[in-house]
Amino acid sequence: MSKLPANGLFLFSNWIKRVFFNTLIDKKNIPGQVLITQDDLITIKLAKERWIEGHPGSVPGWREGEDSTLARLIWYEFWFDWALENCRNPIIHFD
Repeated sequence: MSKLPANGLFLFSNWIKRVFFNTLIDKKNIPGQVLITQDDLITIKLAKERWIEGHPGSVPGWREGEDSTLARLIWYEFWFDWALENCRNPIIHFD
């Protein structure tokens, strides 16, 4: 199993919403933005790997019987990768 970055971002359940994004932003600065980094993409990829290991046979999606957490991780991985490849300043804007 891959080793996660030592930044404490990996928690199961709704980690991507509660932990990852809450760690990236300072709530006092909303609205605001944060730079997306390669480390963020690595964290998402590792979280997806661990989720798949812990939930074998999961089918990503948002319909009944599908795994919305896995779907979200795949979606974030795609867009973070796209942003890092295609944007001069890849950021997430919060309002």
